[in-house]
Amino acid sequence: VILSILLSFGKTFPLLYNLMFYHFPYFNRFRAPSMILVIAQIFVPILAAYGIDSLTKARQSFDKALARKVMIWGGASVGLLLLSLLFSGSIKDSYYSLIDASHKFANSQIYPVLFDNMIGDLYIFFAICAATCGVIYFYLVGKLKTAPAFGALLLILIFDMWRVDAKPMEYSNKGSLEKHFAKPDYVSYIQQDTTLYRVIELQNLEPVTSNTISYYLLQNAYGYSAAKLRSYQNMLEIDGITNPNIMRLLGIKYIISNKPDSALGKVVFRGSQLVIRNDNILPRAFFVDNYKVGTPLHILEALKDGTFNPGKTVYFVKDPGISFSAPDSGASVKITNYEIQSMTLKAHATGNNFLLLSEVYYPKGWEAFIDGKPTKIYRSDYFLRG
Repeated sequence: VILSILLSFGKTFPLLYNLMFYHFPYFNRFRAPSMILVIAQIFVPILAAYGIDSLTKARQSFDKALARKVMIWGGASVGLLLLSLLFSGSIKDSYYSLIDASHKFANSQIYPVLFDNMIGDLYIFFAICAATCGVIYFYLVGKLKTAPAFGALLLILIFDMWRVDAKPMEYSNKGSLEKHFAKPDYVSYIQQDTTLYRVIELQNLEPVTSNTISYYLLQNAYGYSAAKLRSYQNMLEIDGITNPNIMRLLGIKYIISNKPDSALGKVVFRGSQLVIRNDNILPRAFFVDNYKVGTPLHILEALKDGTFNPGKTVYFVKDPGISFSAPDSGASVKITNYEIQSMTLKAHATGNNFLLLSEVYYPKGWEAFIDGKPTKIYRSDYFLRG
C-alpha cells in the first residue's frame, strides 16, 4: 500500500518513480501514475479484514494493552479535532499562502471550494477516527457485543463512502455547465435533417479530436477514442478523414468548420461555426457491382488516390471465393432500424448481390441474418462490413 501511494506521486517523487519507469518492464505502459493506486484499493480492504479478525481475537483474550492504545488513539483524534476547530483561521491562512505561492489558482473562485473541501474532510477524518476508536474500545472491554459493535463500524464505513461518493470529481458551477452544454446554433441546423448521416468537426480545416457533438446525438466519424479499432486508425492515418472517398463511404454529410472549403462541399449555414454540406456521399447500405482483391495497404492507398469507384467496386483482403452479380435497376436497400448494437434493413435483391455497409468491420459479436437465416459477414474495403 505504501509503495503504491509513493509511486502514484509520479515524477514528484523521482527517487522511486524514475527507477520503476526506466528500469521495470512494462511499467511505462501505465496511462497515468495514479493508476497504481489500484493496489491500495485492493489491499486496504484486505488489511481491514485482518484488523476485524484481530479485534475478535483480542476481545477473547481481553488484551488490556490494546484497549489502552485504542483509547489513546481515540483521545488523540478528539484532541486534534478540537485543535483544528480552534485554529481553523490559521490553517486557512497557511493554506491560502501555499496556493498563492504556486500561482495556479490566483484570483480564482475555486479558492473557497478547495479550502472548504479540505477543512471539512479534516474535521470528518478526526471525527471518524474518534468514533471508530470509541466503538473498538467499548467492544474490547466488553461494553458492546459483537453484532452492535460491527454494525456500528459498518455504519461509519457507509457514511464515509456515501460522503465521498456525493462529492464532485472536479469543481464546476451550474451556470458554467449550462453554458457549456447549451445547444449551438449549427447543431440545431444540422438536426433538422432526420436522415442517417455522419458529421465531422474541423478547426482551420484540420479534424478535431473532440466528442462534444456526440452529446447532441450527432454521429461523429472522427472525435476521440483511446480504444478505436486498429483498422479504423490505419484508415485515418493513411487516407485521412477528409479524403473524398472516405467521406463518401462513411456518409459524412455535414462538416462543422471555422473556415469554408469548396473541395468539401457547399456552405449551407453561417453561425458561430460554418456548416458545409457534402452531397457526394453513398447510402449507409448499398449493393456493389464487382470486387477486387488487394493487400490492406493497397486497398487504403487505392481509396486515398481514388483509383476505383467505391460505389461500384468492393475490395477484399483475400479472395472470398464467392461470385455475385451487379444489381439491376429494381434493387433497393432501406435501413428500417438503426441502433448502436443492432440494425435492420429491408433489401430487395435482383440476383446474387453483395451488400456493403458503411459500418466498421468487427469480427467479434456481430452476426448477420437474411430472412432469419445466418449469413457470413465479409471484411470489405479493409475496414468496413459486407
